[in-house]
Amino acid sequence: GEGIYLRFYQWFSYSTCDFGYVQISVYDDLSETWSNWFQLGKKISRNSNVWSLRVDDISDYAGSTIRLCFLHTADASTWPNDCGASSHGWFIDKVTIEKKELNFTGDFEMGIGDWEVSNGVWQIGSPVAGPSGSFEGRQSAGTVLDGYYPGNTDSRLISPPVTLPFTVGGEGI
Repeated sequence: GEGIYLRFYQWFSYSTCDFGYVQISVYDDLSETWSNWFQLGKKISRNSNVWSLRVDDISDYAGSTIRLCFLHTADASTWPNDCGASSHGWFIDKVTIEKKELNFTGDFEMGIGDWEVSNGVWQIGSPVAGPSGSFEGRQSAGTVLDGYYPGNTDSRLISPPVTLPFTVGGEGI
């Protein structure tokens, strides 16, 4: 059940042809060299409009010496005709690597916990627009709590890994 996770908060606004990538490089003790950069997870694109948590499982690199990279790439060859105007880019904060057992909970009273957001418009807090409050308690997850979500955005609110128990016969969980 334990794993090693890269966790960080991000805010991004990319034009059509520009992206961000999280990458990792591993040190080889024998050759005393660094490996090529390998991409972790999906590329960052479009707009988030809110700060959101990203979590990447890096358990496969346990025991290794690594470097992390946040690669911003902009395609100037077609700008501005095909890609639109340049944008604000990518902002990163509170980067951590944690060895832990991720726990599943859908209660957002203590914040985002071990959930993560892909191409983030998801926020945790008290809704100001939309519903008059959370279903229960003071906080819930929502797409932009204080207004309207932006157009042209796909965003996932992703649960931590959950290992479900086996059932015997017709019994439920």
